[in-house]
Amino acid sequence: MQMKYTARTWQYAAAFTPSDCQAIIDTHFVKQVVVEAMTGDLVNQSVNPHRKTNICWIPENDPVVLYLFNQALIANSKANWGFELDSCEQGQLGEYTPGGHYDWHSDEEFFNKEKGKHRKVSLVMQLSNPAIYDGGDLIVGLKEDAKALREQGSIIVFPAEMQHKVTPVTRGTRYSIVLWASGPVMR
Repeated sequence: MQMKYTARTWQYAAAFTPSDCQAIIDTHFVKQVVVEAMTGDLVNQSVNPHRKTNICWIPENDPVVLYLFNQALIANSKANWGFELDSCEQGQLGEYTPGGHYDWHSDEEFFNKEKGKHRKVSLVMQLSNPAIYDGGDLIVGLKEDAKALREQGSIIVFPAEMQHKVTPVTRGTRYSIVLWASGPVMR
């Protein structure tokens, strides 16, 4: 697996094979309860036009989630971000169909106060073959040219405070996994 450091991101090309990616979709998305994604904190969540995605959750102890959490820990160390990380949330498997998108946002604003945790590192893994969908580009940082790898099985890791978005899908379906590495609440 090739690792590349760009600006404030780490990108891993071909971390998973196409058959691994399809197995993840089949195991989790097809067999789990799928819901329309919401935005907001743990108490005040709502469907809003800022985001149009269907999601399901992958438990924290799933081997895929544990592997991805390890990749987030490695990126945090190698990039010298210096975040104190001690846990991760469930993995979120997303399905973006035509019109599906997620406007500019950062993940660090979401944290679980009750557990004393704060999102510090975000990770996104591409599950779909880029030939089967158009649009759906993950852009990290406020520059339109800062597109993440589209290669099936690729992973990008970045500080959760970074603004990012997924552009609207115009054809086909894009699947991805998002994972957040957390640590003690930052003051």
